[in-house]
Amino acid sequence: MIDYLAENLDISFNVLDNLVDTDKSFLQRISITNIGSTTILPGNWSIFFYHIRAINSLKPLLLPICGMLLEHIAGSLYKLTPDKSAFVKINPQGQVNCEFHAKYWSVAVTDNMPNWYVWSHGTQAKTIHSTYGEDLSFIGPYDTKNKWKRYPSDRYDPFLPRTRYVMNSDVANLGEASEVVKEGTYVIPTPQYMTTDTTKSVQISALDGWVVLESSDFPKELALIADFYTINISLSNQTSKIIRFIKRDISKFPTSLAKTEAYFLEVKPELYEIRITVNSPKGAFYAVQTLKRLSVKISKNSYRVYNIYISDAPRYDFRGMFLDVGRNFHTKEEIKVLLDFMSVYKLNKFQLHLSEDEGWRLEIPGLEELTTVGSNRCHDLKERVCTASQLGSGPNKNNSGSGFYTVADYQEILKYANDRYIQIIPEFDMPGHARAAIVSMQERKRIYDMRKNSSMADQYLLHDPDDVSEYMSVQWFVDNAVNPCIESTYTFIDHLITEVKAMHDGIQNLEIFSFGGDETAKGAWEKSPKCREFIANNIGIDSVSDLKEHFARRVGNIAGRKGLDISAWEDGLMHGRTPFDLTHLVPNGRKAYTSAWDNVWEKGGGDRSYRLADAGYKVVLALATHLYFDHPYEPDPAERGYYWATRYTDTRKAFGFIPDNIYANADVKRNGAPLTESEICGGNTCYELATPENIMGMMGLVWSETSRTKDHLHDRYFPRMLAVAERAWHKAKWENISKKKDKMIELNKDWTNFANRLGYRELKHLDDIGIKYRVPLPGAKMSGDTLKTNTAFPGLVVEHSQDNRTWKIGNIDGVSKTFLRTKYAFDFFCYLLMDQEQAESYQSLKPHLQLFQTNIQ
Repeated sequence: MIDYLAENLDISFNVLDNLVDTDKSFLQRISITNIGSTTILPGNWSIFFYHIRAINSLKPLLLPICGMLLEHIAGSLYKLTPDKSAFVKINPQGQVNCEFHAKYWSVAVTDNMPNWYVWSHGTQAKTIHSTYGEDLSFIGPYDTKNKWKRYPSDRYDPFLPRTRYVMNSDVANLGEASEVVKEGTYVIPTPQYMTTDTTKSVQISALDGWVVLESSDFPKELALIADFYTINISLSNQTSKIIRFIKRDISKFPTSLAKTEAYFLEVKPELYEIRITVNSPKGAFYAVQTLKRLSVKISKNSYRVYNIYISDAPRYDFRGMFLDVGRNFHTKEEIKVLLDFMSVYKLNKFQLHLSEDEGWRLEIPGLEELTTVGSNRCHDLKERVCTASQLGSGPNKNNSGSGFYTVADYQEILKYANDRYIQIIPEFDMPGHARAAIVSMQERKRIYDMRKNSSMADQYLLHDPDDVSEYMSVQWFVDNAVNPCIESTYTFIDHLITEVKAMHDGIQNLEIFSFGGDETAKGAWEKSPKCREFIANNIGIDSVSDLKEHFARRVGNIAGRKGLDISAWEDGLMHGRTPFDLTHLVPNGRKAYTSAWDNVWEKGGGDRSYRLADAGYKVVLALATHLYFDHPYEPDPAERGYYWATRYTDTRKAFGFIPDNIYANADVKRNGAPLTESEICGGNTCYELATPENIMGMMGLVWSETSRTKDHLHDRYFPRMLAVAERAWHKAKWENISKKKDKMIELNKDWTNFANRLGYRELKHLDDIGIKYRVPLPGAKMSGDTLKTNTAFPGLVVEHSQDNRTWKIGNIDGVSKTFLRTKYAFDFFCYLLMDQEQAESYQSLKPHLQLFQTNIQ
């Protein structure tokens, strides 16, 4: 029966109405069709599926319309089981429909996860074929306002082609020959100061006798540039056709350049010399990256470089990217690709989120269960060989939710990053978001209890077995909070830090340990006997609400004793909007970093980064409205990603982020309505930052709930990563303009330059090595009987076809006579009908629709 169900259940999932209950819930339907030849009877079988919204309470819910019991298992995993007294058999070609409400809303196809499965006691769980894979074809269309809007006040609709045309129209196509996009005359990120003379250049080739002069100060960088140009490193006294590295204390230069990552780069055609002046290998490395990007290949082993002078240094010390591998695992090879691109664009910090509720991703010697159990997801309701299936990972271990880095893998990543001057910051999320670790240590306890070794069984336990607290995390887990009141928790953390530090030793010394600390669910530990006892016996801890700070202090001091700074998300280091006292959090001389993320403007939380900085924390800006790249590029149901902070974040929005003035980034509420300053700051005067020196930098982030494949990951990062690189390294002149209208004029000019760079060169670089970045959809508008098109990044080409076989470039003429007969035309017609402004046009378009329907028939 399980085999039959897996092959013959044709599943269809449809959102019916998001507006049925304002913003509290939405209505949806699961349709189950029997496409086989055998009648499906009620029995001891269940359908397991994934749902990112909470559907019901902890008790099973009977769905009368289809006679099935709906039950929440854990997180996003639910199951449907026939109720023997209510289920109606499904005859061949018959169908049942299960309708139910869930919390909030769903407006995107990728809110839904693939690989549903069926199971019965004593059988092997099997993936339902109709839900298998990444095409999500079993998800119904989000084709009405009640489906693509979240609540009645939601102002977002899918962009029309002509909407995009207007959005793109202020980005001039500068053309390949323009100074700003001409090959060899620009680089991303933009240098602090650069002059160029394109009338003069040098041609670098081994055949012409070019060499790199030997320097004991920068052997790695010499080798990089010699390898790039395929020329030799020479000890000779050659005075022309040379690339020379000069070590000098450039702190003698202007203060803005007095950094270890600063460099001077001079291309002197008249002397046939390229001169790189730096005071550290980092600076030399970045100079090499710039030189490589300025080099125009003119033959197999020959390059042209124009006459250029650059003095350059980064805006921020922390220029980072973040990746969550806990929700979905990504291999060390994928990590290396990201590190390669980070180095090209001078990003220098990589925060690797190695644990989550859904998975533990690093081998820890002495705690093998973290990887034998916690790194795998599969169907195992007792969770002894794996954690529960989540987020579309299916019933078996060979899925996107399973995997880990061995010690050797991790050290290989460290070495790869270190060679590119990228610091790896490992993150293990606690006390919340820790279910995989809790389950793993629970299995460890079971194993040692069986061996009757109680001391070993409880040594690393992370939960109080007698805790009956009732809570639910924001991802719908009820048992994901590490207990801060038992000593075994801190024994676990001490062991973890010791082992991770040892992995770093001799490769890239561990400097920062991040314990996450975010989103601990309200209600955790309230009914823990261990916590009641702990609170009663400890002065200064008066209630459960004090335990989060106690946990942070213990972790901070464990890390501090090992010579490490700590890092955590902003809410893991605050009571509301009040930072924890730093003097108790870390030992003298150690630092506490924090990533500021939760800036949903109308909630008044945008100032927490400033409050933390003024309390002495080292703040990294990771604001979700602009820098969370797991969010969609457009407000369209077909776009991948969650959208809790803002409805969409495209490359242009990330490029326009102003890190020096948080409030200047507030544009709209989550529903798309304009914001006032009073709303931004909760009705009060905005909090002013007194210690800007404590803003260390910024990073772009990808949480991986909807990124199960390499291509998904690349789509999330690229090209938005380049916008982060630009803003973290280079401060634009428009950022200091106070008048909004003038600021926007200069910002648009800067964006035009940047967008042309992307379209004419940078995306080609991604093409060359197989990165499947997100291609922006073209804009289009009618002009007479011609359909005109444009693109977000000039240089990209729009092709069109009237037969889906022959493709042409350019505007589409004769639309009223021929174009509306094609399928393309019908898509365009449907887009027009989505827009209320086009309602008046319906009657005039109706004959074209009738003609189209006739041709289709």
